[in-house]
Amino acid sequence: MEKSQLCLFALVGFLFIGGGAQAQISVTTPGQDVRIGKDGSVNARSDGAASTSSRGNEASVTVGGISEDADVEGVTVINGRVAIDGKDVPPNVTRYKSPKSGKVYLIQRKGGSVSVSDAGDGK
Repeated sequence: MEKSQLCLFALVGFLFIGGGAQAQISVTTPGQDVRIGKDGSVNARSDGAASTSSRGNEASVTVGGISEDADVEGVTVINGRVAIDGKDVPPNVTRYKSPKSGKVYLIQRKGGSVSVSDAGDGK
């Protein structure tokens, strides 16, 4: 292990032990981000997954989700949930026209399976 890495680990250890974790710490690498806030909250993100915890007993984990600010075009099906052009489609809908692209989609649900087909431009 390099000397600079040892110094970094010593500094982080000092902040947690000596400083009572009062500082905000952030580590970012390509595809990953970990942040420890002044309030003790922890946010960890990686490609396709996110985890958040805060003081008390609140925590959340997202795996295979789509970020709210993502610019999505087309059909996405995750765990039986259908989204078209980034908008969730209610489970009872069988025909959906995308306001973004104008395309019409036919949605068939059978048990836990979902099938989505392109019906064209709706004409």
